[in-house]
Amino acid sequence: WSDEPCAAHLTQREGYQATTQGQLKDQLYQEIINYFDKGKMWEEAIILSKELAEQYENEMFDFEQLSASLRKQAQFYENIVKVIRPKPDYFAVGYYGTGFPSFLRDFSLGGRPFVGIFEVESFYAHFEMIA
Repeated sequence: WSDEPCAAHLTQREGYQATTQGQLKDQLYQEIINYFDKGKMWEEAIILSKELAEQYENEMFDFEQLSASLRKQAQFYENIVKVIRPKPDYFAVGYYGTGFPSFLRDFSLGGRPFVGIFEVESFYAHFEMIA
């Protein structure tokens, strides 16, 4: 949450209007929170919202932003209680062979709700499926 100026290549992204690193971090946090909200991952959004609220209250003294952040958090808590969310399926995906980097060898693929194994298979159609 620095007041140092942003590097030029960081402020040239579309939609970002930050002059300091702290402003850019705030904008990035807001964007991430919106993506968590869109993906119905409200528990993750609350964690980041709390970090922002801490900054607004104790470092930036921006009580308007603090108020907005706390209202958003309240909405996330309400959504957790009231909105029914289907559980996504997870698929274990592994790339075997020396042609793949080590970080790709084994990982879990989290599917969107209602994404079935057939859609995953069609996405990986050019690979050999091993059951």
